[in-house]
Amino acid sequence: MSGFRAVSAFVAVAVVVPACSPNGGGRSPGSGGASATSGASGAGGVGGASGSGAGSGGSGGGAGSGGSAGSSGVGGASGSGAGASGSGGVAGASGSGGNGGNAGGAAGGSAAGRGGATGGAAATGGAAGGAAKIVLVAGSGTGADGSPATSARVLNPYGTTVDPISGDIYIAEVDTGKIRHIDASGVITTVVGPGAPGAAANIKLNQPHDLLFQPGTRNLFIADTMNGGMYRFDAATGQVTAFVGSGAPFPGVTQLYCLAFSPGGADLYYTAPNEVRVVDLATTTAKPSVGYAAARVIAIDSKGTLYAVKNRPNGSVLHRVDAAGRTTDMPGTSGVISDPKHITCDGDDNVLLADTELHLIRKYVVATQTLMTIAGTGVSGTGMLDGPPERAQFKRPHGIFVDKLLGIIYISDSENNRVLEITR
Repeated sequence: MSGFRAVSAFVAVAVVVPACSPNGGGRSPGSGGASATSGASGAGGVGGASGSGAGSGGSGGGAGSGGSAGSSGVGGASGSGAGASGSGGVAGASGSGGNGGNAGGAAGGSAAGRGGATGGAAATGGAAGGAAKIVLVAGSGTGADGSPATSARVLNPYGTTVDPISGDIYIAEVDTGKIRHIDASGVITTVVGPGAPGAAANIKLNQPHDLLFQPGTRNLFIADTMNGGMYRFDAATGQVTAFVGSGAPFPGVTQLYCLAFSPGGADLYYTAPNEVRVVDLATTTAKPSVGYAAARVIAIDSKGTLYAVKNRPNGSVLHRVDAAGRTTDMPGTSGVISDPKHITCDGDDNVLLADTELHLIRKYVVATQTLMTIAGTGVSGTGMLDGPPERAQFKRPHGIFVDKLLGIIYISDSENNRVLEITR
């Protein structure tokens, strides 16, 4: 197993809060989490501590129908002190409020990063009041690099993720081997693979299935799936380096499908055919592996719990996997899910599944051991954009990602050649 052994324990690490330049002034946080209908509004976010000059306080959340307005956020402290963490949104009486905790202030006198931009962001499914709807993010068009993402051509997207610092969106295209980037203005470009600038254009990815940022950083890890390798992309500089595979610090595998991080981002987990491998990123050393045969998808919640599903045709149950590789079938999932191609954990530590072969997006509520459908009719199709999620149609969705700060769920609607989001 190339020096990888059975792991002895999971360790939960505090969440790293994104930071901007240590010499910059504190960024003002935005408005507090708005309430759901009839719910009390979210409390304003705490300002990020600045390296030079105080960050201004966030405004209070607007009241929902019948609810009261939220209190305003506290301004960031100036100087070199550590920034206070962001205040979570107050739960509405009807519908979920936001949980923006730990999102506000940056540590060590740095200005607040993207976390300070929005105080008390909503939890998954509990964004600003109003009905949830499916919105197009990218694809379904013919545009090339430099065009608006919503009118661009995107071919078979699998992984979708969000830069925790900038909020930009990154997409892995399986058919082209490209990594696409959508900036704050909504323009799409290629950053890795054919058409990318500089040396990144020479990277030949073979069906990249997944990509994920190390929490609190701009280090994007890319699964080079059918080459059995992995690359690290620095989103700040555009530099690409091999991380797993030939010429990399760690040996390649047969196929590498999925990535996950420990809660604070100190450890990187990735799938190999008969195990989940673990790397200490601070020391760039292998840690003991977790035995799990036919691993396809993995996710880790905020407590360090590892969830996994096996590759088809054995992907009919969601597992919780302990440090020794022992599995527990999650009640209510066996024989109900059908080879999901991606899973992730939301801000409440529920597990979201791209239930590919059933054309559905599911959520497993761990506390109640309940599997529910949150989007899709189960019929393959393209219908109901800008409509309610439960009436939307997908075609073999392969990717699911939650922006926990903003409460947005991204869906890679793969064979419809588009990326969607559930928003309010």
